[in-house]
Amino acid sequence: RLSQNTLLLSKVNAMQIVTGRARYDLGEQIRRCVILFHKEIEEKKLTVNLPEEFDPIISGNEELLEHVWLNLLSNAIKYNKEGGEITITFRETPDRVSVSITDTGIGMDEETVSHIFEKYYQHDTVSITKGNGIGLSIVGRIVELSEGSVSVSSYPGTGTTFTVELFK
Repeated sequence: RLSQNTLLLSKVNAMQIVTGRARYDLGEQIRRCVILFHKEIEEKKLTVNLPEEFDPIISGNEELLEHVWLNLLSNAIKYNKEGGEITITFRETPDRVSVSITDTGIGMDEETVSHIFEKYYQHDTVSITKGNGIGLSIVGRIVELSEGSVSVSSYPGTGTTFTVELFK
């Protein structure tokens, strides 16, 4: 997994523009990503709240953007407490779509949040979970290449929200 993530990070860091853009259903893509984590969600007894009737159509590279949702969902599961919740919300304007993924997990302090998108950055989470500090670097770079933005709001002990905003 480290090798795959390192190769993906190298690939997206070398990219200057995103090719292969097509219109697709973002809501359906995120639902498919949640299904891929069914086993981990069940093992941790998590509840996933996801609107069923929201299907924004965006123009983007579906394969690249899938890595964004997979990384954010993986973290929401990994850093969540047993029996916790993951809530996915959408907000749509005529030209943009925002996706927020919120967990009820361990959260992060301000220092960690300020470095979270740096390559190989890990706060003192090694004892809690295994990771390599590459996933959020990948998220940040793909969203940047997609001409979008990603932000994070987090507080220790109360969970974390990542919000990705993309042009339609």
